[in-house]
Amino acid sequence: MTCKHNLPVVAAILLLAFTTPEVIHAQNAPAGRNAISIRKVEMEQLETPLFSVRGPNQQTPRKKWVRIYAEFDAEPDWTDDLTFNFYLAVKGKAETAPPFSVFKGAVTYANVPQGRRHMAEVFVHPVMFERYGDPGPIALEVRQGGRLIAQTGKPEPSSPWWNDPRYIPQEGTLIDRSRSPYAMLDLETQLMIKAP
Repeated sequence: MTCKHNLPVVAAILLLAFTTPEVIHAQNAPAGRNAISIRKVEMEQLETPLFSVRGPNQQTPRKKWVRIYAEFDAEPDWTDDLTFNFYLAVKGKAETAPPFSVFKGAVTYANVPQGRRHMAEVFVHPVMFERYGDPGPIALEVRQGGRLIAQTGKPEPSSPWWNDPRYIPQEGTLIDRSRSPYAMLDLETQLMIKAP
């Protein structure tokens, strides 16, 4: 008899235990008002931009940077802050490099307006691949106020490989635009990066 009365309680506990943070967030959010929706996550190579300066100019070979970016839509009129945690798997190719590394970088945007096709991005300095190896899969976690609201990657991850305890993510290896040579380009089209 006692088991029958406790059955609804046990069912509720199990349902809560297997409900992901994304589902809980979606249930608590007003219909159609999710903070963001990710359109895509991509990676591309870019040459270091050329700037014209007066005075002596060093002509050095331009190297390739890697830009990792997420295109997303923001539904609320304004979002105070959104933190994008990017992860990049790197397969070692040199004897001195580990067989597998995880680069990590975070960027927080403040005062994100409602709109389509916003861009969140991080960059990888060319020397990182020279030392560690070749880029592989990308993963992205988006947090608002510390709460996970979106997670994706390329290819779409079947499990959170970036949380594997065998690999310690190397913080700061993916840098935001303000610390890259692209900081002064297209300023008015960029989202506002929140100061640390």
